Amino acid sequence: MSDNSLHRIENGGVVVEVDPAFFCSDAIVRAAHLFTDTCHVQVESASGKPVVRIVPKTDDVAVEEVAKDFHNELLDQQLRIRLQAQTGDIQKMIIAEAFAPLEHLGQEQQV
Repeated sequence: MSDNSLHRIENGGVVVEVDPAFFCSDAIVRAAHLFTDTCHVQVESASGKPVVRIVPKTDDVAVEEVAKDFHNELLDQQLRIRLQAQTGDIQKMIIAEAFAPLEHLGQEQQV
């Protein structure tokens, strides 16, 4: 693996070593799950670092593109988790208000 790369091509698939200081385990699992329709995916730990092995189910899938797409998806999932942590309380309030009982509904018709 080169110094600038987070992945390597191996046995017809890609092996991605993930930096746990930046990406949480939830982001890794969420990103990996999105590839299960076209690839076999295995998440494991090697020397304390998460490692994701992705092997396409068919030969028509470009392994290098899978690696690039996985990196993009991993970043997207981590961002989603961070945004949820920052705005979760606001989202809960909006949802609670949206589904709150409308006690005044129907009272206007009785006037």
